[in-house]
Amino acid sequence: MRNYLKKKKYVLKSKIVCIGRNFKSPFIHIPPNLSWIFIFGCYNSGTTLLNHILSGHPEISGLKGEGVDYTKYLEKPEDYYWPRMWLKCEKEMLVDEKKWVEEKIKKDWLIYHDVSRKYLIEKSVSNTSRIEWFKEHFNNPTFIGMIRNGYAVVEGIRRRTKGKLPHKNPFYRENEYPLELCIKQWVRSNELIYKHFKNYNNSVLIKYEDLTNNPEKELNKIYKLLKINNVDLKSDINFNFHNKKYSKIKNMNIASINNLDEYDIKLINKMAGQELLKYNYEVIEI
Repeated sequence: MRNYLKKKKYVLKSKIVCIGRNFKSPFIHIPPNLSWIFIFGCYNSGTTLLNHILSGHPEISGLKGEGVDYTKYLEKPEDYYWPRMWLKCEKEMLVDEKKWVEEKIKKDWLIYHDVSRKYLIEKSVSNTSRIEWFKEHFNNPTFIGMIRNGYAVVEGIRRRTKGKLPHKNPFYRENEYPLELCIKQWVRSNELIYKHFKNYNNSVLIKYEDLTNNPEKELNKIYKLLKINNVDLKSDINFNFHNKKYSKIKNMNIASINNLDEYDIKLINKMAGQELLKYNYEVIEI
């Protein structure tokens, strides 16, 4: 009953926000020289963590959630009953090419951004399927790609959707996604990042493990690309995301990998062994 009421409250709040946005949007002016940052990556790759950190920089304005939740002009996999699995509705993720759609998206986001800051940052995992569109429709945006150990990512997708699949999802009765599907989602996300980052100079690739082990070093790479000053990362900073509070930046890979059994590891090795090696991840031998 509590979860039901919580969901109803969230839906009502979303409708109110949508009404307010539709009222404000036509009056929003789009400054001609806006500088945008987009974070791309697979689910459970550390995109939320990085977005949280960068949004705290005095020259960067961030949203409290994913950008797709602040506009109706970007489809979400959840709209097609595929939570945390845009792979299964990738064609539906395509953006309407009409010019006014681009303007609507920008205006919807600008309502919640501080345009006095040098950069506006957006992070939506499903936008990884739309990297090319953002490259064409935003003025020389900065792209940040997040890569994380595939074993941890795959386990995280399966765990975080277990028991939460909607009735219309074909795997609802199984109560979770098959591991094969989670593996394909990780591989496909990496493929698109590699493809669109390869010859795009205004981009940087960050590994989750490097960010959690030496955050200052990885953040400096980003600040250098953005040409903004470094800021000291507070040791006592608190992170609130995924409904949990974290007191420090921590690599959670071991905990995730320990949830995999022998069959899981063998299947990941078979389907994504080359992808693991491509990013210098050790293939676990069983």
